[in-house]
Amino acid sequence: MSDIKIRPNTIVSKTQPRIDEPKVGKPVDVNGDITPITRQPIPQVDAADWDNMNITQLQEQLSILEQRLLYVQQFGHSSMLTPLEQGINQLQVLIFTKTPDEIKLI
Repeated sequence: MSDIKIRPNTIVSKTQPRIDEPKVGKPVDVNGDITPITRQPIPQVDAADWDNMNITQLQEQLSILEQRLLYVQQFGHSSMLTPLEQGINQLQVLIFTKTPDEIKLI
């Protein structure tokens, strides 16, 4: 008997990959100034720019860092966890301290 297990109703062909096999293509370059899929420019923001941002912009930056933190946790890049968590903490402090000032302006 063979050790190969085939799911029911699965067509196996030597010329075509199985349905559940990942498609292998050209690797996506994520180290650019544009997104690899939509080809839109990526705004480059440095932590030094955060002091000059309003609450809405800071919340957008916080959302971006939180999303990156989720990806890092999901894919196991533990070396990136601490810098992202520090950035998130800094943004939360900035948002907390700027909120009363911006409320006075309204």
